[in-house]
Amino acid sequence: MTNMEEKMEMNAVEAKEPEITYTLSAVDMLNFVEDVMATVFNEEYGYMPEFLEYAIRFNVMTRYGHVEMPEDIQERYMLTYNDRYRQILEYVNIDQLDNIIDAIDRKIEHRLDLEHADAERKLNEMTQKMNDAVEMISGLTKEISPEDIKKLASALAEHGPFDEGKIVQAYLDKKTES
Repeated sequence: MTNMEEKMEMNAVEAKEPEITYTLSAVDMLNFVEDVMATVFNEEYGYMPEFLEYAIRFNVMTRYGHVEMPEDIQERYMLTYNDRYRQILEYVNIDQLDNIIDAIDRKIEHRLDLEHADAERKLNEMTQKMNDAVEMISGLTKEISPEDIKKLASALAEHGPFDEGKIVQAYLDKKTES
């Protein structure tokens, strides 16, 4: 038995009979759902369904079972997967818990649909901007003849790479000639 398992077993024994809430209040139910959502939708990593079961178990244990959870995330994770969770489930309003889990599932689906629609909207905007840029460039190049392109290529070959100073100087020279 590892040190962590020993600690968890001791915590389970020391806890004795915890007070278990049969039915959560509306506020606790909303906080349960929001905590699960915040756990499975991470700003940095996005949607993390692998934490859904853990988040539900954690909230059952803390909101129904009033279990004090350790600060260490690994210990907290391991504690949610021990017999204490099943013991708490025996004394909670399963209809309410099922409704909460259904609400979480619907809320996850809704959020994923919104994220998908937002990504599709952004992709459409980007596509439209690219099409507009292509159209603008096409309009500009209509006035450039093949002879102009040859002259440009010849000038580039003759004078080498341009820097800002040369471009500005050429512009000023042209301006004073006019």
